[in-house]
Amino acid sequence: MHILEWGVKESFRAYFERLPDHNYALSGGSKMLIDGRFQFPGLSADAQCLQFHGEIRMTGHHGALSLQIADPIIEFHNADTAMLSAVVDEENAQPYRLVIAALSKKSEDAHSIIFDTHLANDGQFLFMGNYFAGDPMDPVTIRK
Repeated sequence: MHILEWGVKESFRAYFERLPDHNYALSGGSKMLIDGRFQFPGLSADAQCLQFHGEIRMTGHHGALSLQIADPIIEFHNADTAMLSAVVDEENAQPYRLVIAALSKKSEDAHSIIFDTHLANDGQFLFMGNYFAGDPMDPVTIRK
């Protein structure tokens, strides 16, 4: 099964980790790798869609900063482009999924696919006005 690896945005993580009350909460099989990227195990796959499970929750600023990324999905438009969405909140006690990033294939080999990643229109709302649509994010790696 595939594995998703993504660091979200290195500069955001560096800022977050400087907060005295920063906290990472990982669940559902997600892990934090030694280089700071997050790993989500695969759930299902077909030619158009890869689904992963797990959740990362980053909190700080005495609760004013809260970022959730759960159960990511990569939906392919074609062989070279895709969108990354994830559950980012709840609305009326239901999971709220948002398209976070646009992906374009950078490289592929027998073991992985690496995507250049840019913040999507809706994804900018996760970062409280600090990053904007089109801003580069950390690359996404899919391990086969």
